[in-house]
Amino acid sequence: MSVRDFRERISIKDVARAAGTSISTVSRALNNHPDVSEETRDRILAIAQAQGYQRNVLAHSLISGRSGLISVIIPDIKYDYELLFLRGMTHAARRLDQELLLTVRDSTAGIVEACRSMYQRGLTDGAVVYQPPVEGEADFLELQKAGFPLVGFQPPFPIRGLTSVEPMDYEGGLLAVQHLLSLGHQRIAIIVEDTQRTAGHERLRGYQDALQHAGIFIDPQLLKVVPINQPQRSGRAAIRQWIESGIDFTAVFCFNDLVAYGAIEEAAMHGRQVPQDISIVGFDDISASPRFGWRGLTTVKQPITRIGELALETLLQLCNGEAVPGQRIRVPVELVVRGTTAKLARAAEPITSHG
Repeated sequence: MSVRDFRERISIKDVARAAGTSISTVSRALNNHPDVSEETRDRILAIAQAQGYQRNVLAHSLISGRSGLISVIIPDIKYDYELLFLRGMTHAARRLDQELLLTVRDSTAGIVEACRSMYQRGLTDGAVVYQPPVEGEADFLELQKAGFPLVGFQPPFPIRGLTSVEPMDYEGGLLAVQHLLSLGHQRIAIIVEDTQRTAGHERLRGYQDALQHAGIFIDPQLLKVVPINQPQRSGRAAIRQWIESGIDFTAVFCFNDLVAYGAIEEAAMHGRQVPQDISIVGFDDISASPRFGWRGLTTVKQPITRIGELALETLLQLCNGEAVPGQRIRVPVELVVRGTTAKLARAAEPITSHG
């Protein structure tokens, strides 16, 4: 493409001139109005495509009241998890003829201000907020009442009135521990992030219910609650503390795949092989997990890319008045068995249920 090609922008007037019709007819055809015949619409669309016409977002906004832009507000992009989520949103944006505006804010005030700015300046039609802070609840509700749709992805805490999209964390915890139980493990440990937050609380609850239903005593020594955003370090520290304290365990359910990676690395440092000595299950199924180690990481798969698509689709439904705010959309998860879990190779100490 030449410099001249970049400087020239095909306008709706150019399309109308080539089609031999009025500008208003072209506008109605491009916006799929019913008062334009199918034959005329197809001819105008073909001409517009051939000439390289691109919709003028500002002009479209003035006419329709919609910008065609969706804001994605995220605190940071540290891990593969965030990238997979954003990939899903870009897939849906292309399919649904939307443009994404990515904004990075790492504080509650910054996230709320970004949402308010998008609304007040008319920049975007709505926003998907990655892990929206509960401290912004009143502001989020105010923005929604003003006509600015919002969708939260995996809010750390329930937020009244905010539509959310999140994985089935509780069911994932059940699946992971039931799998380990089926392999003969009873001394099953858990490394979980902040149990005051929804994901940690629900995954821990799934772990506890699976053991209780199997009549297995829940040993508090086998629970490690670790800080958020320190996954591999936390996995390593938990395994090291258990081994150095002489606590018996044969399997570990980890809050996410990165915690599991750290746990496996630390086990190897102490001469413990996975899965021969310790079986380990992660959560998420990020891109590296199918190839981790020799035969991949056993993990609870949440369809992160699909969740990103669903977040955008849900926001557009709100924009179009096809949904009401406040729904909690929970996405199914599944267990993927790979090379880090195996049948118990040694006899476990007899364990009985205590109550």
